[in-house]
Amino acid sequence: MRATLIISNDRHHAGIARPVGRELLARGHRVTVLSLCELRGTSTPTELLMADGFEVRRVMPRVRREKGARADSGRDRLRSRVARKVVWRVLELLSKDVLLGSDVVLLMNDHAYPYLDLAQGLLGHGVPFVLAQEGVRFSMPQEDETQFYGRGGAHFVAVWGETSAEHFETRGTPRSRIRVTGCPRFDDFDPAPYRTAAAELAKKLELEGKTLLGYFSNLVDMQGFCTTRERIELFGRFLDGVRPLLEDDPNLRIGLRLHPAEDPSDFVQILETRPFAGQRVIDANKYELFPLILNCRAVVVLSSTIGLEAGLVDRPVGVVEMPGHGYAHDYVDLGIGRPLSWSEPLAPQVAHLLGSFADESRAAREEYVRRSLRRDGPAARQIADVLEDAARLGRPSIPAQVFRTIDRVRSA
Repeated sequence: MRATLIISNDRHHAGIARPVGRELLARGHRVTVLSLCELRGTSTPTELLMADGFEVRRVMPRVRREKGARADSGRDRLRSRVARKVVWRVLELLSKDVLLGSDVVLLMNDHAYPYLDLAQGLLGHGVPFVLAQEGVRFSMPQEDETQFYGRGGAHFVAVWGETSAEHFETRGTPRSRIRVTGCPRFDDFDPAPYRTAAAELAKKLELEGKTLLGYFSNLVDMQGFCTTRERIELFGRFLDGVRPLLEDDPNLRIGLRLHPAEDPSDFVQILETRPFAGQRVIDANKYELFPLILNCRAVVVLSSTIGLEAGLVDRPVGVVEMPGHGYAHDYVDLGIGRPLSWSEPLAPQVAHLLGSFADESRAAREEYVRRSLRRDGPAARQIADVLEDAARLGRPSIPAQVFRTIDRVRSA
């Protein structure tokens, strides 16, 4: 069997694809990793992938920064649409021989650009594919009935846990096509080894006697919550809101960690206009995730999987309100996330997050992790089983209505 694993992120996508690929190689299958990382503003971890024994194909030679789903001007939107059409053509030419020569393909997404196009192409050529859930799922502002993640025609959807299975089912994915596999990134997760690395990181960052609050940004503009400028300015608003805490506690530090596709220079400008925060914000982008989280008293998220990952190491979560949209994910609704509202002073809310909220939300965090993440067997093995099942089923039998729906979305 020849399997192609498609990634567009050098962190969590690679963290899913590599264990699955190694399991497939161990079973005697051929594995190609097709990387869209440069297309999405990150870099392909080529050396790691080749060391695993995979054939690696990149569709672009260099990193390209993405504009958000809600670009800041008409000119930006036009430039983005033209670039997407050109890039899709390049992608089609470079990947055609890989994709059409595959017995099965693993996608991490089936509705965001360019995955909707890939899903349509695979369906049109009869290449079976499996959708592997890339992160915790939630409703997004621009979703409609034709754009739900999980509705792209995959033979199977490999999901992390029961909460995700319920999410996909309520959005129209047949339960018979949902497989609860867990996530390879968390196979055999044990925080103990990370505690040693966390202690070393604490020394490096000189955190003894200090309180670290993690701010984990992500591409909420790409998800339709705001424009690119508004995403960047959210951090500025956050700093303004916690200024009283910074002034009252000289030992409080903010650890800023960005999505790989975010531009750090944008956030430098935010800090330059806020001298009160300049020496109190730590660039946390180059450090390993779990040692960083373990050093945080609490973490603040916009709309990312970090809330679940923080729960794995028993750290409380604050969720920033998306203006006009409320709180992303189900963190707040299920009691594991402390809402951080713009309608009232932010400092007391963050003080609560750093204080008693950790104990108040512990039981909810434990239950959330239990239902969100299957952990009773290697997820890489489970997903490899699903890929083999999809390959055996062969050409998908997809109703014509699905193709019409995909065509309608693509032309929108």
